[in-house]
Parts: sequence; C-alpha cells; structure tokens
Amino acid sequence: MLRRWALRGGIAAILALFVGLSLAYFRATNHPYLFPEGGATWIHFDNSEIEVYLGDVLLATGFRKQFTVSEPVPNPVLSFRAMRHAEVFLNGERIYKTDRARDSWKTVERVELPAPLPPGVYELLFVVTNRNGPPCLIAFSETLNLRTDSTWGASRKPPDWTPAIGVDDPHAYAIARGVPRADRALLSLWPFFLPVFFSVAGVTFTDRFESFRKLFAPGSVRWFLVAAFVGLGVNNLFKLPDDAGFDIEGHMEYVRYVATEWRVPLATEGWTMFQAPLFYFVCAPLYRVFLLAMSDDHAMKALRIVPIVCGALHIDLSYRAVRCVWKERPDLQIVGTILGGLLPLHTYASQYLGNESFAGVFSGWVVVILLGMIYRDSEPGRRATIAAAIAWAGALLSKVTALLLAPALLYALTVRAQRSRSKPWGRELGRHVALTVAVVFIFAGWYFVRNWILLGKPFFGGWEPDRGIIWWQDPGYRTLQQFTAFGTALFYPVCANMYGFWDGLYSTFWADGLLSAALDLDRIPPWNYRLMLSGVWLGLVPSAMMLAGAIRVCQHDPATPALILSLLCVGTFLAGMLYTFAIVPYYCVVKSSYMAGLLPCFAVLGAAGCERMCQHKAARAAILGAFACWAVAAYGAYFIS
Repeated sequence: MLRRWALRGGIAAILALFVGLSLAYFRATNHPYLFPEGGATWIHFDNSEIEVYLGDVLLATGFRKQFTVSEPVPNPVLSFRAMRHAEVFLNGERIYKTDRARDSWKTVERVELPAPLPPGVYELLFVVTNRNGPPCLIAFSETLNLRTDSTWGASRKPPDWTPAIGVDDPHAYAIARGVPRADRALLSLWPFFLPVFFSVAGVTFTDRFESFRKLFAPGSVRWFLVAAFVGLGVNNLFKLPDDAGFDIEGHMEYVRYVATEWRVPLATEGWTMFQAPLFYFVCAPLYRVFLLAMSDDHAMKALRIVPIVCGALHIDLSYRAVRCVWKERPDLQIVGTILGGLLPLHTYASQYLGNESFAGVFSGWVVVILLGMIYRDSEPGRRATIAAAIAWAGALLSKVTALLLAPALLYALTVRAQRSRSKPWGRELGRHVALTVAVVFIFAGWYFVRNWILLGKPFFGGWEPDRGIIWWQDPGYRTLQQFTAFGTALFYPVCANMYGFWDGLYSTFWADGLLSAALDLDRIPPWNYRLMLSGVWLGLVPSAMMLAGAIRVCQHDPATPALILSLLCVGTFLAGMLYTFAIVPYYCVVKSSYMAGLLPCFAVLGAAGCERMCQHKAARAAILGAFACWAVAAYGAYFIS
C-alpha cells in the first residue's frame, strides 16, 4: 500500500511540476513560442531547404494580402504580432512601424487604418524582420474579415511571391522527399523479410522451441553481436565519407588542438570546445601515432576505431544489465542483448568521429553498477559506490549530459542503504551520497571549477551566446503541435525533427533520421536506405516491448527495482531533452544518440515487456518473428556495401 501511494504521489508531483514549468515557459517573453489567436495562424516563408546560419544574420520576409471592401468601414482596426519587428503598408504607403527599442513581440500591436475606409481593392503588406531567427507573422481584423493563413503571399526576394505556410504545416523538404517513404520501403522488401519472419516464428511456435533455445547461450549471442558489430565498423571505416557525422569538423579541430597544445581548451576557443575533454585526450595520442604512418585525412578516419570499440562495449553492457536482472532466464537475456546491441541510435553514431558513443559507455557502466547494487544478494560495500562514482566522473568528463544520471544514482544508493543491517538507513545513505560527491569532485570537479573561474559558469551548451559564437537553425520557433504531434516520422523520418519532438525522437531512435548531419542529398551517408527506413515501422515491435516493460513498474515483482531504475534514467533524459527542445528552437537538439548511455535501460525494459507479451504461443511466434526482422534490418541498414 505504501509503495502504491508513494508511486501515485511521485506521479502527481511530476505532473504538478510539469504544469507549473509549462505555464512559466508559455508566459516568458524570451521563448519563441507561437500560438494561434483571433482565428488566425502564424505564417512564414515556405522553404524547401533547411536553413542553418552561422554569424549575425538579419532576415526579412514580406507578407501580403489583397482584400476588397464593399461598404465603408467606420473603424477599421488591424491587430498583429510579428517575430520580431514589422512595418505595415497599405497600398504602398507605410502606416505603422514597431518600436525596435523594445523587444515586446509577444504583445499584440493594434493598427488603426484610415477611417472611414471607403469601398475598393486594397493590398496589405507586412515587412517582417528578425535577427538570428525566421520572420513570422500573425494578423487578424474582425472589421475587415482578415486573418493570416495560406492564402497570403510570402517573399524573401520580391517580385517572387509564393503562398505563405502555417508554422504547423509540414514543409516539403527536398532532402526528406529525396529518399523513399518509409512505408513503401518496407513493402518493397517483403520478399526479404517474409522468410525471416516465418523462420523465426515457426521455430518459436513449435514444441521444440525450448530445446532449440538451449543451443544458444546468452554469452555466445553477446560475443556474436560484438564480432558482427566490429565487422560492420571495420567495413565502414574508410567507406564512410569524411564529412559524415555531427559537428565533424569541430571534433577534428578539437583532436588536433589537444594533439598539439596538450591542454584543455576553453569553451570560447572553437566550435566544439565547450565539450568535456576526456574523449579528445584519448583520441589525441592515437592521432599522433597514426600520423607516423598515414596522411592527416586517413589518420582522422582511423580514429573512428574509438567509437567502434565503444559501440562493441555497449553490447556487452546491455548483456550484463539483463543478466543481472534475469539470472535464470537466458531467453530474456538474449532478447535484451539483441535489443540493446542493435539499437540504431548507437549503431550509426558509432561509425564516425564523435563523443556520443564514448560518453555512453561510461553512462552505461554507471547503470550496470547500479543494477548490481540493487540485485546483489549480500549488502554492497563502499567499493560499488566508489566504482559508480568513478564511472559517473568519466561520463561527466566525456559529456555533461551525464548529470542526468543523478536521480538514478540516488535511487540505487537509497535501495542499498535500506538494506543496511547495523545502521540507520538515512545516515548510511548520507555517507554514500557524500562519498559519491567526493569521488566525482576529485576526478571530474577540476574541469567544472576551472570553467566557473575562467568563464563564469561550470556548464556550457553549444547554443549559448556566452561562447561568442552566433548561429541558429530552422525552425527557430516552437508551437504546441511540436510538443504533442506524432506520426510524420512513420512516413518521412528524414529530418522529422522539424515537425516535432516525438517525431524527431522516434526517427533518430530507430533510424539515422538526421542523416548524420547531411543537409542535402549529395552528402547523405551511403546507408542501405530501404532497410534503414523499414526499421522505422519494424521498430514499433520493440517499442511496444519497451512500453510493456515500463507498464510493469506498477506491479510488484523481482524485476520492479530494475524497471524503476531504467525508467528514472529514461524519464530524466527525456525531461532534459524536452527542456532543451523548449528553450532552443533548433532541429538538431532532438537526437536520440544523447541517450546512448541508456542502452542497458532499454535492454531491461524490452526484455521485461517481451516476457509479458510472449506468454501465449501464437503471440510469442508473431512478436519474435517481427523482432527478428527488425534486428536484421537494424544491422544491415548501416553495413555499407
């Protein structure tokens, strides 16, 4: 009973906090949140290319509408808001201009047109300007029966006018339409997937399933996946283009800097210099060694072995996580290992130079240690706490997002303290929390203290203006639909981040939805796109497994502590990503590879859901058959031929 009330209270507290933060966000003047009003919608210029700007840029867009007045209008009033400044023209004569001295673009501007307005044909023109953001407009007038919508014209270069587009209307981006639709890609491969499905489904449906299962030990499956992953990485090592990967030039610049200067740069010294330094200090000595035998370009490509090795370690961590929770269930260990080991979010991120996979290894190590704390039969001592703290310090020195592991650490330490036999558990918890903080500060604190002293804050995001680097990307605003809508990713997963948080999360979780940072069709990586896009639909099966595993947290069984820990990790990272999504209106901020360290959590959740969903023979055959199709697609999609 106490557990249920604690769970309900925690959910209620989270909902209350969410509502409070949402209200504060919507009211804040510095957040570009756009909402319809007066029967009108926000409109902007329809561009088929995703816009990315580096430097201080002022954009201007014209919006025009012709309207007819059949009878004199005694008091014509026009209301509008523009992001950020606007001039209003009626039949070519300027009648209003916003005050640039104040940035109050969320306040409705009221324009009184010449009264009375005689009958005739009029042209209303808004010239909207925005610095480092897209010019957008919403306007409405009850007296003139005018509202911004798709019937308005928009232009960046008059006299070329095109229909304006609503901020929630999907763009027909050329790069998204340049690859097959995901559903059609899946249908085109049915002759390939059908034998895989029926082979696995047939075996799991027969009475020989139990004896067949004994042929495959989970440890052997783990090593097979590790060998297959390393083979994939070696195959792709020099086949993947030089410019594949997020901020690839910045990562290479960081490695070269460390290899020559041998010091940690400041966040203001380069594009990716705000990143924590451990990954680059591991790569720098290897880079110097490779330069002895090859050119600089080939040395940088050879450095891809670091994320490849990290990707292989992720498979081992997933295996260790599910083995810790289900010691007597080799079938669940196999399912969890395959799920965690083949998730695309870590497969494609491990193919090019970057710190995501490297940082994920330390975070995954933390999760596995915490699971060990929870499931160890004897009372764990300080060694486990120190090991978790060291792993967490390594994660923090690799990527600051590892801070989001704090709730999971606190939960595991609390469970551990409650098993203390000789001391009050509150005092025991305090000692282990203090020990964790001390160890983390010793190993990683120097970096954040240094930032605080030299730059005024311990943590930096790549978007922060304090770095002195100005840049922005589409869409440049947020709407309610971007927080709530989902579905576009199932058909057009490429750059689905432009349509909303959940589409972006799903498309980068089950596929390389951002095409490894390529923005045009000439630079997209040479993945096997029909297999990759098929994985978007096939991924619905493991998604359902993880969701079913999450639902099991409400039930009391031996797996519950692991599910709570996994949900804490996933929920905290999702909350952090949602927060960043809300305050940074750029398409690149939604990347599932930020959760690369949570592969053990996804493995645990998926295995738990599989146990629940596969209780009946027919369901087991169908689910495992579809799961096998997903696994084949997930691997083959990123094996460059």
